[in-house]
Amino acid sequence: MLKTGSLWQQLVVRCEALKERIPAEMQDAFFQLVYYPAVAGAGVAQIYNCATIGDSLTINYLMEKDKRLSDYYNNQLAGGKWRGIMQDNHIGYTKWSIPDNNVNPMTLGFKVFNNLCPSSDSKEYSIPSYKYTRKDDGWIFLPDLGRGAGCMGAKDVMAENSGAKMEYEIDIVQNGRIAIGILPTQDIYPED
Repeated sequence: MLKTGSLWQQLVVRCEALKERIPAEMQDAFFQLVYYPAVAGAGVAQIYNCATIGDSLTINYLMEKDKRLSDYYNNQLAGGKWRGIMQDNHIGYTKWSIPDNNVNPMTLGFKVFNNLCPSSDSKEYSIPSYKYTRKDDGWIFLPDLGRGAGCMGAKDVMAENSGAKMEYEIDIVQNGRIAIGILPTQDIYPED
């Protein structure tokens, strides 16, 4: 999570630097086509990364930044030409439909107990969800979603407590703590 957070931040820094080089008459097009998708997308990814490590202060900062970016897109970009186009809530999904409000993921009820200052000998590993060791019949492969070739999704997204299981084998060669980050994108609280 720290490595991916750094990569997202590098993208933001590069966009900021590029924005300074774009002529004034092209700023609106740059914001619409490059800056907003890259910087706002990086911000949302960073919000979920921060939720994984329990960094609520950074999440609050990033959510305010996201609001400023969306407000600019909706009300000022190209003299208001795109008013309302980026007004959908997009942070804090717990089901397929758009959330009623953007919600700090730290308030969704998931328990996070991680040290925000890991030791210098910490290591990060990443396993794509589709590289499982074993899975039951409750999962399907969703191509072109997530990072890499795709991700895994629940076969029946409306099933309450389906009990679907996926297992991953990892070799740990040192003693220590393990933190697992997972981003649920399907309905985890189906409505009756």
